[in-house]
Amino acid sequence: MARFVAQLNPHVDFFHPDILIPVGRAPGQLYVMGDNTNGKQLLRCPLATATFVAAQPDPEPNLTIWNLAVNETEEDVLITWPIETVMPSTSALEYAAAHILLTNNIHQQWAAYVAGVLVVLQRERGLHFAQGLHLFIALDLPAGHEFGSSAALSIATMQVVCAVCDLLLNGHEIALLCQKVEHEVVGTSASRADQIIAIDGEQNRLTVLNRQSAAHPTSLALPSDLALWRITVGAHLADHEMIRVAALWGIISWLIWHIQM
Repeated sequence: MARFVAQLNPHVDFFHPDILIPVGRAPGQLYVMGDNTNGKQLLRCPLATATFVAAQPDPEPNLTIWNLAVNETEEDVLITWPIETVMPSTSALEYAAAHILLTNNIHQQWAAYVAGVLVVLQRERGLHFAQGLHLFIALDLPAGHEFGSSAALSIATMQVVCAVCDLLLNGHEIALLCQKVEHEVVGTSASRADQIIAIDGEQNRLTVLNRQSAAHPTSLALPSDLALWRITVGAHLADHEMIRVAALWGIISWLIWHIQM
């Protein structure tokens, strides 16, 4: 949280100084065994690295999303939609229409995980904003490398939107609704496992889930003398053969270096 506050402080003019700013947090996760496309059983471990989302109502009828750059080589991204575009006052957007609206710009498709939360909450829980909303996002998780970054983004967004609107949802409800964001609005077919870990994952414990249902997860304590290492090879998620070969080479390289030391 201290890191997020430090990231937020230079941009305090994004918010009104006299209105409460709730913050949502959802951790990334380490895929210890199995992923969202293969393997019946999944073994996951939550990370200390997380996604933070701060929110505040805005008198102007706009949805404004500020995505802070992950590193110095990138730029901050600021997106603004009229709130009526995302949450029409007459009736909630159909999911097919929301998918087209929020994913038609390839450079802003990540925003579907954020604005999609509003679409789902309006359709499934009758939520409606009489005013606008400011969302400030700090992503410490790299996208597209199986750290559960998309689930963390939607979970943290839903947490903070619910706080702004005094909407009470339990962890199971948030996980199901965020899975609907991914399936219906974004258009992915990920299992519910990422959302479950982002909600219920415990520090220093492995969570065991069934890939299809993610129901009734169990957890195992990590031995104190066990360290988990993650090798990120930079390959596309669909190229499983390259990922496995590169990971094996990374392990061999690490062992050689360790022996030489």
